[in-house]
Amino acid sequence: MHLPAASTLRLLHIQKRVAANRFLYGWVGKIASLLLVGVLITLLIGIWINLNWVSGGSFIWLFPIPVEVLLLGGFVCGQIGTSIRALKCERRNLRYEQQAFEEFKRRVQAFPVPVHGRENISLQLQSADQNNTSLRKIGDLYRETVMSIPDYDCEYGESFEEHFIAELGPDLASAVLDAKWFTPNVKRGICLRVSECVRNRQSTLDSIDLEEQSLISARSELKPISKKVKEINSDKYSDASRSELLAIQDRIQELSMEIENIIQTRQQDIWRINRESNGETEVFLQEYLYRRNNVVYPVLDCTVTYITTLKERRTLIIEALDVR
Repeated sequence: MHLPAASTLRLLHIQKRVAANRFLYGWVGKIASLLLVGVLITLLIGIWINLNWVSGGSFIWLFPIPVEVLLLGGFVCGQIGTSIRALKCERRNLRYEQQAFEEFKRRVQAFPVPVHGRENISLQLQSADQNNTSLRKIGDLYRETVMSIPDYDCEYGESFEEHFIAELGPDLASAVLDAKWFTPNVKRGICLRVSECVRNRQSTLDSIDLEEQSLISARSELKPISKKVKEINSDKYSDASRSELLAIQDRIQELSMEIENIIQTRQQDIWRINRESNGETEVFLQEYLYRRNNVVYPVLDCTVTYITTLKERRTLIIEALDVR
């Protein structure tokens, strides 16, 4: 297909620009690649020197900050952020399921209930045919709504029969799966059970809101503590006076108490959230919400790392005080 004249000129202009910049970009790319290789080599040399020559392997030669402190400010507390993102994902999926169940219920309510005729055989056969059609349509509707949510296979991976029984219960599922009569009681039972499924998901959504608030609160309290822990660097102990060491020791004690208070508050939140949630099993809600994460209790994981680091610092201070 031939391009119009204006488009041809624009294409030639773009080609000239690309040709003009290709030379410059080529050299810039080469220089950037060389610099990156140099940085990586220097970093590897620094790590090797640290592991072999620096006492205890506590510091990377290229950086004045301990490795564990770098992790404290990044990866460890980053687990809280990862958990918050997991909550947002679970909230979205539950809302999809709520909407799907509500749509399924609405369409089931619109189904006519066949009249079970007893006057003549023709009416009975007509009623039976309508009944079987209604039951088949219910199964089709369930697949079109509840089982058509995004990521259904990843979330459940269950067949129609398995999921239908798990959500509606064996009795109602049997009425549909075994092609029994679609009676007003069956229709009403399906709608009631679906309403319960919606309420259960709403209860979980409410618990997710409480869990998210708890994590956000804990993270905001841990941020200043993270900064304070970084400031207590053990490389200063050898040159510190006895009074300075004692002051650092007092600061470590204060930080430890602050962390313990955060842990207690978080544990109280966990018990309260699980008590208020509509859970009928002994599994904690957190184990369900963070089942795909590496850490189930992110705040505890973060605070334990802080406490461990502070204990190590306290031990170094005691050793330094002994030689004063």
